[in-house]
Amino acid sequence: MKNKKGAIELSINTIVILFLALAMLGVGMFIINKMREGVDVLDISDLGSDLKEQDRQRLEDADDKINFLSHLIKVKAGEEKGIAYSVRNVLDEPKNFELEIECLQGLGVIPEELASLTSSIKINEETLSIDKGKTKVLPMLIQPQSTITPTVYTCVITVKDGDAVYTQDELNIEVY
Repeated sequence: MKNKKGAIELSINTIVILFLALAMLGVGMFIINKMREGVDVLDISDLGSDLKEQDRQRLEDADDKINFLSHLIKVKAGEEKGIAYSVRNVLDEPKNFELEIECLQGLGVIPEELASLTSSIKINEETLSIDKGKTKVLPMLIQPQSTITPTVYTCVITVKDGDAVYTQDELNIEVY
């Protein structure tokens, strides 16, 4: 009779241990999934020089007309953040492209803040001369004012060939 009672206790302990193990496995998978979601965010200040060269090569090798390492850039209000992007000429002849940047939306912001963020984005060259089939990697500096509303802003980068739009892409800037 004592043996059966011991067997039942062992069986209940086993079930409890299995339940706890499955719960811990679920929590671990949840944490890993959340960490994976944040991998696309670029933080250039943490990159070493070797990784920067790899990023430059990745931008140069991209087939897209315009390419960013990440479409979400995090920057603290009042501080500056440098990023790199590339423009590729897929046309059959050398071209002079014009760049325009405009921030169009941000949750809970007024139009003056969008204009302020747009003016805080600096590019070295507003006109690019790119040979056919070549890619040009360029720097961009983002320096939002310290009084800007912390939120995610959507900015559009437009590359023009004369009056025609060559390509456009969105860049989300999270100001915190």
